[in-house]
Amino acid sequence: MALKLLEKMEASELQLNIVSYSVVLEGLCKAGEIESARDLLCDLLSKGVQPDVIIHNLMIQGLCRRGLLVEAEKLLREMEGKGCPPNDCTYNIIIRGFLNNNKTSQAVKLIEEMRRCGFSADASTMELILGLLSKNVVDPALLQFVKDSQNSLFELYQALVAEQLRSIQKKDAQSAFPKCRKLAFCVAGCATQTCKMLKHSRNSH
Repeated sequence: MALKLLEKMEASELQLNIVSYSVVLEGLCKAGEIESARDLLCDLLSKGVQPDVIIHNLMIQGLCRRGLLVEAEKLLREMEGKGCPPNDCTYNIIIRGFLNNNKTSQAVKLIEEMRRCGFSADASTMELILGLLSKNVVDPALLQFVKDSQNSLFELYQALVAEQLRSIQKKDAQSAFPKCRKLAFCVAGCATQTCKMLKHSRNSH
């Protein structure tokens, strides 16, 4: 459907831009038509359109949703050479993809890479990390990450609260503050559990 509409638009000689193609590619990804989305991304240059970071992010997100993590990371690595280096959104998308597919070790490596690039995790990524920390069994890679980053739990809460406070301006305070409170209890619980695990880890050596 999306491709047919695109073909009609192109046939009508409408001046399509990167935004137009991004909308179509996003629709294809959501419909599970990854091959068509991939082909569209590859054909953009021949159409006289320079792919930007946004359309790459949409493609990476589509690949992650389908569990195609190797291809998603490959596209991430190719972005720099294409003249559109990954941004904070790119990293958060692919990190969530790895976390959602239980690839915690790879996700932690990407988190560390993201931080070296000067970016930080957003609220959605933080919630996933907190969820993993609240489990009875925590991936050793994530536990090591917490060990190496003593302020990481504070950063998690800080980012989550900041995101919720921003939503107050867009929505209403009544819906935002309860979630902030819930997140505070969540972080406190995760911090307590993590401290116990770290103590147990030290005692076992």
